[in-house]
Amino acid sequence: MRKVLVMLAQGCEEIEAVTAIDILRRAGIEVTSAGLDDLPVLASRGVMLLPDTTLDLAQHQDFDMIVLPGGQPGTDNLKADKRLAALLLQMAQQGKYLAAICAAPSCSPPPDCWTGARPPAIRPAWMATPRSICKPPPSWKTARSSPRAARHGNGFRADPSGAAGWQGQAAGSRSGSSTLILKS
Repeated sequence: MRKVLVMLAQGCEEIEAVTAIDILRRAGIEVTSAGLDDLPVLASRGVMLLPDTTLDLAQHQDFDMIVLPGGQPGTDNLKADKRLAALLLQMAQQGKYLAAICAAPSCSPPPDCWTGARPPAIRPAWMATPRSICKPPPSWKTARSSPRAARHGNGFRADPSGAAGWQGQAAGSRSGSSTLILKS
């Protein structure tokens, strides 16, 4: 059976965490939620979440994928945790999956850390951080190159300089929410 770790940090976006856990469990996937410590997690909208375990205990288990919900200050709390950074790097080097939602792609190891002959696939958002810039493949059209995309608001924008950190945003999206799934 596939095993997925969903990380919960103080201030995470509860709908991104709970929805990921719910959908994966409905699909018959074994899901473990883990907090950065042993406290209940107070999510960004005041919902209290009770993780199954802690990162200290979970980091020694074998998972096929890690899910990082976004939200603030949750993403900043995930990014600041050196144990999680080491676990994400280990997962990248093993060619495992990472699903990072909303602002959480900023926690991801840079693309050159991922194993395999090709860089990680990043859709529908493009990661633009000071460490790396991933450009969309030529087959993906942006609002500027597709009249239909411009009419329907389904093109993509990113900060190509990377100076502002994570700036990936679906055009027409008020929140800037997007999902990043990486696999070598």
